[in-house]
Amino acid sequence: MDAVWSIMSFGVGRRNNEKVDHGLFDDVAWKLKAISSLKEMARNQLGIVGSGNHYVDLFTDEEDRVWIGVHFGSRGLGHKTATHFLKAAGASDGMDVEPCVLSTDSGLAAEYLEAMRLASGTR
Repeated sequence: MDAVWSIMSFGVGRRNNEKVDHGLFDDVAWKLKAISSLKEMARNQLGIVGSGNHYVDLFTDEEDRVWIGVHFGSRGLGHKTATHFLKAAGASDGMDVEPCVLSTDSGLAAEYLEAMRLASGTR
């Protein structure tokens, strides 16, 4: 675990110590106004763990097999993207508020889905 800790970046606002390039950054969705300014931040965060409920754990089972448990979502990119679209849709902030519902026929919903597809790393 010491080696994992020394190699990987953990914490809020961290950048990857090692430059990582990925085909994700060639995706045309980066042209969406809502996320175009987030591309460099996402590139710098690719490969880091982040903070909060994000983790890397090492486990051994009863047969002495080693397992690695990880959770590290889209970090700043996903959060900032979701925040942008919630504001654009006029959503209220908080846990006990009415849900924000968009028509799937709307341009805002189409942009949201495309931006979140990109943030999730799926094509």
